Amino acid sequence: MSNALQQPDLKNERRKPILGIRARLMILATIAILPLVLDRVRDLESDRVERIEAAYKQATELARRGTDEQNELIATTKSFLQVVANMYAMSARSGESCGRFLANAVEGLPWAKAISVVGRDGRILCSSNVEASGLDISDRPHFQRALTFGSFELSDYALGRRLQGPMIFACYGALSANGTVNHVFAAVLDLDWIGRLARATAERSGSFVLMLDGGGTVLTHYPGSGKWIGLQFDDHPLVRQILNRSEGTVTGVGIDDVRRIFAFVQLPGTSTRLAVGIDENEVLRRVNEAMRRSYSQLGIIAGIVLISIWFGGARLFVRPIHNLAWTAKRLGQGELKARATEKPWAVEFVPLAAALDDMADHLAAREHYLRATNDRLEELAQNDSLTGLANRRTFDSRLKMEWKRAETLALLMIDIDYFKRLNDHYGHVAGDACLRSLGKIFAAAVRKDDLAARYGGEEFTLLLPGASLNAATKVAQRIRVAVENLRIAHVESPAGYVTVSIGVASLHPQSGIDPQVLVETADAGLYKAKSCGRNTVTTNSSVKLAATG
Repeated sequence: MSNALQQPDLKNERRKPILGIRARLMILATIAILPLVLDRVRDLESDRVERIEAAYKQATELARRGTDEQNELIATTKSFLQVVANMYAMSARSGESCGRFLANAVEGLPWAKAISVVGRDGRILCSSNVEASGLDISDRPHFQRALTFGSFELSDYALGRRLQGPMIFACYGALSANGTVNHVFAAVLDLDWIGRLARATAERSGSFVLMLDGGGTVLTHYPGSGKWIGLQFDDHPLVRQILNRSEGTVTGVGIDDVRRIFAFVQLPGTSTRLAVGIDENEVLRRVNEAMRRSYSQLGIIAGIVLISIWFGGARLFVRPIHNLAWTAKRLGQGELKARATEKPWAVEFVPLAAALDDMADHLAAREHYLRATNDRLEELAQNDSLTGLANRRTFDSRLKMEWKRAETLALLMIDIDYFKRLNDHYGHVAGDACLRSLGKIFAAAVRKDDLAARYGGEEFTLLLPGASLNAATKVAQRIRVAVENLRIAHVESPAGYVTVSIGVASLHPQSGIDPQVLVETADAGLYKAKSCGRNTVTTNSSVKLAATG
């Protein structure tokens, strides 16, 4: 009897729950919260990876911009040396001294440190830098190639002995009528494009630009006082990785002991590497702050949830947290107009709901700001901020497009006469005002399908699809007269006011021909206009197109 009475008590003890209802609700709440935590962690890690990839991409674009800048400089140098070679004989016949001729030729060219005429024996006959006259460069490979083949040749980058900083030498062998090279025209180039690249890179805190020769010697670096220039770092782990490939990305500690995300390229025609680094800590700083903030927010939310369940039960806890989770999910999916405060909440959940709404407002404001910033950046990437005309990048892109589709393509190369003197005499504010005034004239001169662009400095271009040489020349004359009629004071100009020189070219684009030939043709016309006394329009019709294969 006693055993029969004790049996039900044992069954009741077995049926007694191990956990109370509040503990079970807390477990259920934990299970419900865990996916949100994991999703947030995944988003943060994904954002971390995206920021690193964006940093690699930006560094690569900056490094490749350096390559583009160098190529533009080399193309300009080649055209200039060809023009100087053609004008050299004329200068000799006129009785003008060689040194004075070269000094006049290099005046106003910030990228040319010195220009020299070299004889067949390798000795410099005359130079815009008088200290270089008489030097023997016959052992230089680039001089030997230019002399042998009558071609345009470049040296590798090196540190200058007389001239400070890295430099590159260009030689052009001018062919005579009998097919031999009697003179070689040499130029020492100023690498001011590196400074422009450094300034663009310096917009990001902790960024670094490094230029190395093929042996690991530092040619230049930004920022810094230049204390590493001329030092060899061929045993440095990062430098070894850069020298082992012609192009790529790598993350490592630089020569200044700062860990950065680097992108590097080998400059065409040389063994020199140009590396651009972005501070890894700066790239990840916002992500790490967002992770700490998010984890803190998640911890606070979890604490509120558990306390609410423990004291309020399912009615006061489960239902509100489900609603909050749904609102957070909508925000995570991009529904930034979702608002948590639209529903009635218990007092404990009002701050959390308001925080979600505040986050949605900040996200919406941030999205609007990013869109506006992207629109502004796109506008800046296409236009010159001073004149409002298209910039060089837009011009190059439009030239390639029109070259493919236009039957006839005309180009005006416009240069403001004695602009440097105007800046020196009146100041840069007056110079900028002059550029804006002339920019309005150039803009008014183009038709719907034409393009007016600032080519660089005081040089402008007008691209005229479908225009013949005669029509383009008429447009150029109208522009020249319009500028002359402005009567902008310029006491340093022979005319007493601002004038322009214009080179005109018109070609029939052909497949396989580099559109740069149109620029070179118009540029040659511009130099011809300047040599004829400026304030004139000159055409260049002697060019013959030949497919490059």
